[in-house]
Amino acid sequence: ASLLKMSESMRKYLQSLQRRDGNDRCAECDKPNPRWASVTLGIFVCIECSGIHRKLSVSISRVHSVELDIWKDEMVQQMEKGGNRQSNEKWAANVPPCWIRPNPNSPHVCREQWIRAKYERREFTADTTDINRPYILGSMQGFLFKRKKDSDDYRRRFFVLKDRCLKYYINEHDKNPKCTMPIAGVNITLDVPGMENRPNAMLINCRNDIGLIRNIFVYGDSGQKIMDWFCAIRSSKMLALRLQNPVLYTHELAVLASRDFTMYGDMCKMPPKQNKFQKRFFVLDGNYLRYYHDKKDALPLGEIVLMGGDRVDENVPTHLREYINIFMLHTSSRARGGFPLLAQTPEEKTRWMVAIHLMIDKVKRFPQQYTLRSSYCEDDSDTLSSGSSSPPPTPRTLTFENVQGTNWG
Repeated sequence: ASLLKMSESMRKYLQSLQRRDGNDRCAECDKPNPRWASVTLGIFVCIECSGIHRKLSVSISRVHSVELDIWKDEMVQQMEKGGNRQSNEKWAANVPPCWIRPNPNSPHVCREQWIRAKYERREFTADTTDINRPYILGSMQGFLFKRKKDSDDYRRRFFVLKDRCLKYYINEHDKNPKCTMPIAGVNITLDVPGMENRPNAMLINCRNDIGLIRNIFVYGDSGQKIMDWFCAIRSSKMLALRLQNPVLYTHELAVLASRDFTMYGDMCKMPPKQNKFQKRFFVLDGNYLRYYHDKKDALPLGEIVLMGGDRVDENVPTHLREYINIFMLHTSSRARGGFPLLAQTPEEKTRWMVAIHLMIDKVKRFPQQYTLRSSYCEDDSDTLSSGSSSPPPTPRTLTFENVQGTNWG
């Protein structure tokens, strides 16, 4: 059906309601120019969030398109009485700081559980009690499916979050944990590379006593379960951070409790004393640039710590200038040269260079906020200088795709 079947005045009025301040962004994820609405709730939402609203009971949320559906006069009046700001004042009046409000780039599980917690479970209303959201206590126990370290096999493991430590056991009644992670050194994210086919996934990474980092991939048997674990770990981390930094405000602790990766994806790099590019999966995590053989590896092949004096540019050694989409990362840990990196496309090259440059700039301006631990990498012995006399690589069309035919390492 078309809005042309509505009166012209009613059509213009509905569109004017959508353009009002507050209504011009999705009530759930803040995406600009939402073109859908929940008539029941009197809110405007984006197409992605409207799909989740459609999964709710129609008594909670009845969804209509602003442009495609026919609106009765009383439905438009319902939108006039409501509005995104008024709705959020009711349904999001008491959001715990351990929750992260979704944004337009948030994983689906984050959006869906935000909406279900908001309207189905009513976890954020002013009169809700902590009984309805036990995760805010920073402790939890239960089963999650964990990926094995060296294979894509997932096993049911018993996790316990208690006393500012996260542990997991092979079996529920085991006396000794398989792994113990002090919560202060743990980071979590719901934006998990390689787990796109498991919508309720979470990545846990932590550093051991000598500074090496490990990834632990888990998923829950429901979206609510993995979100409860996510919020519980953030709550525990905030409690630990408050003990270390009693002067910080709650919103500052919330920012420090977890972080998503700035960027991730495939690039090629050169291993030690070789003239062949090899594919690696790169992750920019704060001021750490890590690379893996595969996106679901538990341990990285190497890690570069970005510091304030580092830089990225296109000043490539002569013997590498035939490569398309190549750039250099110059670091203080490799004083006589840099890391040549080969992106997949010109757009990816630009994105990586901008992301790395912005992180270096942040470290330069706020060094106290970033760890400046010495880096470790698989090719520390390799010092590629701009004046290198190394022989050129085998002639070929020098693109990312053709490099894949050399040596994958």
